[in-house]
Amino acid sequence: MSIRESTVDDFESIRDVHLDAFGEVDGAAVSKLAVDLLTDETAKPLLSLVADAESRIIGSIIFTTARVQGREGKIAYILAPLAVATDFQRKGIGRALIEHGLQMLSGKGADLVFVLGDPKYYRRYGFSHNHRVLPPYQLEYPRAWMALELKRGALEAVSGQIACADALSAPEHW
Repeated sequence: MSIRESTVDDFESIRDVHLDAFGEVDGAAVSKLAVDLLTDETAKPLLSLVADAESRIIGSIIFTTARVQGREGKIAYILAPLAVATDFQRKGIGRALIEHGLQMLSGKGADLVFVLGDPKYYRRYGFSHNHRVLPPYQLEYPRAWMALELKRGALEAVSGQIACADALSAPEHW
């Protein structure tokens, strides 16, 4: 398996991996979100990585630009969505995509990364719900809204509401 930045030629495969990973119920919405983010000018700069194996894309992760209103000096991203093809799940591919992406963002000077996801899963990577940055909408499970400092102390003085890419700002994604 190798991890690389995605290209325009990968968009259909990225859509397919999200459809597969999220199934019939959520797959259509998540796969549409992934492709919409890749073409959304308000999401840029973004980082889109794919995992390749057996001559096909088996995983995808997208980090899009975000900003905490009133704290524009901080470089922030939102991790969404992440998908691994069902026949490759539980093999460390999601972990590899997350860790590779966080390392690349850190190298680009990013301060913070936010995610809305399973706390048990994302805590493994250092994400925590102990912060004062609000999501765009009220959440049914507020502890699922987590942040990770890529620079020590980046969250200490940060509070306010997050603003994200247009494609991600629809209430159904929250």
